[in-house]
Amino acid sequence: MTKAPASATRRALPASIAQELTQMLVRVVEGGTGVKAEIPGYAVAGKTGTAQIPYPGRASYIPGDYNATFVGFAPAQDPVLSMIVVIERPTPDFYGGDVAAPVFARVMDYALHRYGVPGTPGLIAPARNSGSVSLFQDVT
Repeated sequence: MTKAPASATRRALPASIAQELTQMLVRVVEGGTGVKAEIPGYAVAGKTGTAQIPYPGRASYIPGDYNATFVGFAPAQDPVLSMIVVIERPTPDFYGGDVAAPVFARVMDYALHRYGVPGTPGLIAPARNSGSVSLFQDVT
């Protein structure tokens, strides 16, 4: 992993507001619409999204067409990685929490372990069976 060069720092939000917003996003994953984005051993913060797709050039939406999203970061209190997953026209399910959040969890879990990002203190990580993780292996 190559760190990006530091940019000029400027606080967009007061620290107290940023901390409160982070806690709200953690609750989305712990018990809200983003529970399928949970990663054992890590506090994850994120937000689901489900949006109708508009007709091009018209003031209406295409019936039954949606984009499903999940955006998040981990570890929540000391972020190292962030990601957005956008799935265009998923079927039959189309909610971001149902289709995009699990993709986020699989890819983010892989990346956190690949780059050796320490877990969140106080959260128990499950024992890993091997040193490699397949993003495409079906988990039941």
